[in-house]
Amino acid sequence: MNNYMISIVKKIECLFCFDGEIFPKQVVTATLNYEINTLKDALTNITVNEELFDLEIERAFVSIYKTTFPEDYSDNDYRYDVSPTSFSDIGCFAFAVSNGHQTRIMAAKLNYIISDSKHDLNSLKISEAIISNDELHEIVLKLEDQAALLLL
Repeated sequence: MNNYMISIVKKIECLFCFDGEIFPKQVVTATLNYEINTLKDALTNITVNEELFDLEIERAFVSIYKTTFPEDYSDNDYRYDVSPTSFSDIGCFAFAVSNGHQTRIMAAKLNYIISDSKHDLNSLKISEAIISNDELHEIVLKLEDQAALLLL
């Protein structure tokens, strides 16, 4: 099988589930090898920020969004971004922050306001999961296993 065929075969529909909410709501085709490795790297390097971790969910999500995508086009800070590319392409964003013992992962589908050239950050429906660092480590190990299987 040539490389072109392998890259086609290694695409699947990707889904995340946070707090019982499935992301994205529509079918998305993603290059699995790329998405798994990118997600694994992001989840391996979760930033510790107790202040953000403890904020009310909407304030935390908006604060991280504005840090990641500042309106003044200053330097983007992607430390909290764990959104697979295939998700952010359709307006789904996932952010993670740790308090040193647990990791809080928040996700939302944002509407894009074309006339303002920005996402609407009002009336957000944000889902979240708070997991222990041990659980996060287990997830990363499973992603590593999946990535290794793709190389076979």
